[in-house]
Amino acid sequence: MERGRDRGTPLHVAIVHGVDGIHYVAAADSAAVLTTELALYVERQAGMQLYAEDARAVRQMLSGGEADRAVRFYFDRVGVRWDREWLTKDVVTVARGRCGRGDIIPLFGPGSQVHESLHAAQEHTRG
Repeated sequence: MERGRDRGTPLHVAIVHGVDGIHYVAAADSAAVLTTELALYVERQAGMQLYAEDARAVRQMLSGGEADRAVRFYFDRVGVRWDREWLTKDVVTVARGRCGRGDIIPLFGPGSQVHESLHAAQEHTRG
């Protein structure tokens, strides 16, 4: 990258994987906003995916303002009762005018910014 050029805007991306494919994708302009979005996902899923005691713990953490802790707890516990889920996160850069498409950025598929870290995460969980 040339010196002095705009490096773009960071985009925080989270992908929730399951044994049967991708369950959820969220993106935000900051890690804090992404955590808030993931907390909403966890809140919706906890009652169905976790044992009652763990779901209660998640709700308590969320009501106490501990969204990051609740998200970590959920992904530590999910899979004990039903199918496993796991979370991958990445930060990509949205560069204005990339590929002549304004602010659009490909997130999946060969050549996309998230593809390599997603592929590495999948290989890590299989190996």
